[in-house]
Amino acid sequence: MEMLRTFLPQISLLVLIAVIAVVMPTLYPISAEICQRFASVNYVEMIAAITATSFAAAISPLSTGGAIIMSSYSSARETTTGEMNKMFYTLFLLSVGNVCVNVLMSALGVFSLGGLF
Repeated sequence: MEMLRTFLPQISLLVLIAVIAVVMPTLYPISAEICQRFASVNYVEMIAAITATSFAAAISPLSTGGAIIMSSYSSARETTTGEMNKMFYTLFLLSVGNVCVNVLMSALGVFSLGGLF
């Protein structure tokens, strides 16, 4: 918990930049093409799902955000290999859990925004 309080402002900014600079410009144009090919796919729902899931996956230690979390924490305080392994495992499981929740929400139609669009 101490780690989150210490690095939360920096982590938030880095995750935001990673998602906005990489994921969104890459997947939004592809989404438009998918929606054109498959009539049953709603563009707004797909964009909402991509945005939410990309932020959910950004804390994975396999992504830039998660790697920065781990490196910042280990450079700010002395850590053991066991602590770093535990952090890797925790961040990875949180990321997978977040993505699974987003998949469930998508299946339930949450990203359709109540049919507004």
